[in-house]
Amino acid sequence: MRWQFRYGKPKLLGERKFDDSYRGRLLRKVTAGGKDYILCVASHKDYFPTQVVLLDADTGEPVSEYFHPGAFYSCLLIDIDGDGNDEVILGGVNNPGPGMGHAALAAFKVPFPLGGPASLPATPEEAIFREFTGGGEYKYLLFPRTDVSSALGTLPTIGQLSFPGTNRILAKSDSCIGGFLTYYLDFSFHVIGEVQVSDNLLQEHIKLRREGMLSHDHDANEKERWGKILPFPSAPNGNGTEIKRFFMEELKR
Repeated sequence: MRWQFRYGKPKLLGERKFDDSYRGRLLRKVTAGGKDYILCVASHKDYFPTQVVLLDADTGEPVSEYFHPGAFYSCLLIDIDGDGNDEVILGGVNNPGPGMGHAALAAFKVPFPLGGPASLPATPEEAIFREFTGGGEYKYLLFPRTDVSSALGTLPTIGQLSFPGTNRILAKSDSCIGGFLTYYLDFSFHVIGEVQVSDNLLQEHIKLRREGMLSHDHDANEKERWGKILPFPSAPNGNGTEIKRFFMEELKR
């Protein structure tokens, strides 16, 4: 055995305490600046947070660490800034409760900061979350939650990330069992074209409308709303009242 590393550590978010019981979810080899790292993603056994840690491949020592207020399910390693080093892109859900939160995407340069809040202006709530996460995101996005997801009580998640080529990132936001939205993002994380809605998501919308669980038919305006994603300087509270206001203001534009 050359070295070993144990996932997790006790964390505190406001009055909520989390013990150090985590379960590994993703392992990836990352190379940057000619050096090899091991990217480890581990979820807390009960709920959140998710630990993202970058280990020195030679020694197993932590080089970078980040804690996310929700789960990460997908990972993509790709050089998006053209410097010859891959960035880490993680997809999942931001839902630190109570509530269902929003599908989320976080991108990091390698290595990213090890602990400590990011030195960016912040509201009191933002400062709390930034101190909890450790900050250091290169990009952070929240995706709109569909009314289908809200009606069924299914968590909105970025369950798939891929690189189809031509400087595009494909991100699928799961909304119900088998139903999803497909976004194409450029390397600045702006949406390219329209969001693509899966047929079974539309059928679920029709079914819920017929059963009285939704009050409206799906139309072009709603599809446009589903295509709105919002950037943040760091991970916010995905269930916060401010997030709802931000999305409502964006929809009015």
